[in-house]
Amino acid sequence: MVEQVFTERQIIVASNRGPVTFTTRDDGSFTSRQGSGGLVTAIGAVLRSEQAIWIAAAMTDGDRDRAKAAAEAGETLITPRGPGSRFRLRYVVPSPEAYHQYYNVISNPLLWFLQHYLWDTPRTPDITAETWAAWHDGYVAVNRMFADEILAACNQCEAEPVIMLQDYHLYLCAGMIREHNPHAIIQQFVHIPWPDPNYWRLLPLA
Repeated sequence: MVEQVFTERQIIVASNRGPVTFTTRDDGSFTSRQGSGGLVTAIGAVLRSEQAIWIAAAMTDGDRDRAKAAAEAGETLITPRGPGSRFRLRYVVPSPEAYHQYYNVISNPLLWFLQHYLWDTPRTPDITAETWAAWHDGYVAVNRMFADEILAACNQCEAEPVIMLQDYHLYLCAGMIREHNPHAIIQQFVHIPWPDPNYWRLLPLA
C-alpha cells in the first residue's frame, strides 16, 4: 500500500538540513556530497522516484553559491550529481541573522529543550523581548520562506504531492501551506520526544 501511494504521488520533503552539501570549486563549478545526519538514509526508501523534491536551508557558502547560480540561470530545481541522487532540490536562503534567530534562539534551545523536559520550571524559559523578536523575525519568517518554496514546488509537480515536513524547525509550515492549499496532503514527522500537552504551556501564546 505504501509503495502504491508513493508511486501515484510525488514526494516533497522539507527539512532544515539538506540531503547534500555543495562546495564551490576554484573554477566556479560545484561538487556535492551527502549531507551529515541520518535523514537521507532514513527516508531513502521512499525517494526511489527521481521526481522527488527536497527543500532545505542553504547551510554553507557552497549551498548559497549553488542557490544563487540556480536563480541566475532560471534553474528552478537543482539536480545533484553523483550516485544515489534520487531527488531534485530547492533551497531556502534566509539572511544570517534570520537563520540565527530561527535556529539558535527558537528551534535550539527553546523548542528542543521543551521537548526534552530540560527547562527548570518555573524559572525557565525566560521569554524576553529578544525571544519575541527571534520568533517573529526568525522562526516565523523562515517558516514562511519554507512554505513559499513548498508551494512553488507543488506547482511543479505533475502528480498530487505528499508533503513531508521534518522536525521542530518547521512547526508553522503546515498551517502556512494550508492557507493557500487547504487540501494538501501533509505529514509532519518528528524524531525527538513529544512532551505532555500541559508542558507546552511554558510557551506564551504567539
